Amino acid sequence: IVPPALGLAQAAIESRWGTSRFAQSGNAILGEHTTAKAGLAPRGVENASFRVRSFGHLTESVGAFMRNLNTHPAYRGFRDARARLRHEQKPLDSIALAGTLLRYSERGHAYVDDVRAIIRSNHLEPFDDAQLADADAEPRGT
Repeated sequence: IVPPALGLAQAAIESRWGTSRFAQSGNAILGEHTTAKAGLAPRGVENASFRVRSFGHLTESVGAFMRNLNTHPAYRGFRDARARLRHEQKPLDSIALAGTLLRYSERGHAYVDDVRAIIRSNHLEPFDDAQLADADAEPRGT
């Protein structure tokens, strides 16, 4: 599980609130880099050693983001902190978990500060308790 507030804040930053060329042309809302030639090349960067991974649908971008956090060695601290919270039977805390993402951006601490600021200023914390309902399930209260 990746707390929704954390993903929302990161998507806001990485996609410039959905206005970036990567988001609009490639459904790339979470700024994942790739060395494959299939991604979108950054403009204004001479001899870029990377491209931004593009996707057919936004859900694919979100899925890749979740796989990245759940498998890449750079985010082991995220997984360890999440496991500690679960072991202590505490709710997942986007603000605390954001602190484990220093390597998500070359901006390091400044990136983490921005993620936390977006979560706080947009009151995203309640989204961490959100759960998707099964489309076939009966609506609550019926």
